[in-house]
Amino acid sequence: MHVTQDIDGIQQAALELLSASVNQKNVEARLRLAQPDDLEQIAKLVSSTQLSPGYHEWALYLFWLESVQLDPDFADEMDGLLAVRRARQQFEDQNPTCHACGNRTRRGIKHLCPAHLKGGF
Repeated sequence: MHVTQDIDGIQQAALELLSASVNQKNVEARLRLAQPDDLEQIAKLVSSTQLSPGYHEWALYLFWLESVQLDPDFADEMDGLLAVRRARQQFEDQNPTCHACGNRTRRGIKHLCPAHLKGGF
């Protein structure tokens, strides 16, 4: 199956990209603390995926297409944009924003909001 026609794979790739964007600061901080020769620890920071790189490349193209608000020219683009929108909705459902500070948090995990910490609850 061609990547552009695998809607479930595109949706999974888009969801992985969205999740990686939230974790980026945490990964960068952990990389600064890791020893340069500790490849095992560094490898743990890399997101694991069962998808080939083509899925992520296609999802990134679809995110770009969506951001510049171009109309899709092909059915594959239209179907892909729908998969990206479903992935975004799933991501937002799983990672709601804090009403006070705007940071994303995993649903069901206690969030220590900087806005509340400054105000003393």
